[in-house]
Amino acid sequence: MSDIKKEPSDENKKDIAIEVNANAHGDTAKIQTNETAEAILIILKRIMKWIGVSALGVGLLGAIVAGGVAGYEYITVTMPKKQIAITVDVSQKICTDDKWPVFVGVVNNSSKTLTNVTVYLNAFVPGHSTNHAGASSKASSDKILKPKEGYGSCWSPGLAYTAPKKRAVNGYDW
Repeated sequence: MSDIKKEPSDENKKDIAIEVNANAHGDTAKIQTNETAEAILIILKRIMKWIGVSALGVGLLGAIVAGGVAGYEYITVTMPKKQIAITVDVSQKICTDDKWPVFVGVVNNSSKTLTNVTVYLNAFVPGHSTNHAGASSKASSDKILKPKEGYGSCWSPGLAYTAPKKRAVNGYDW
């Protein structure tokens, strides 16, 4: 009993060829499926790219608008406030009445017209951190000040906390 390998008959070769052709058609079908998947991926990538570009554009537009609002706020509010000069004088050269010994002066160096001004006064004993001026220690005025105009008046200090010994208003750092 010897093993003898037989060559495939022509009929068997046909079967093999048909099987190969079947695989060839299957491979073609797989290639078409891969091409469809690649096309879908390309479309999805393009959609995602445009969504990203659109989001970036909206973000950039939002940043430009926010920058414009901040710039407008700075130019119209912050910058003019920095150009207002406030003077507080307790030397009693200007205000000689003991009931109204604190002079508060305001000079409008901005290009805007001021319609009211409120100055909160702070009074500190030299070398100490406690504010001796009370909540009522504010000077408010509705005097309208056009650019380059100034106004001043005498105010009561409204000291809420007094040191162990009575201190004159010029004994505080204002």
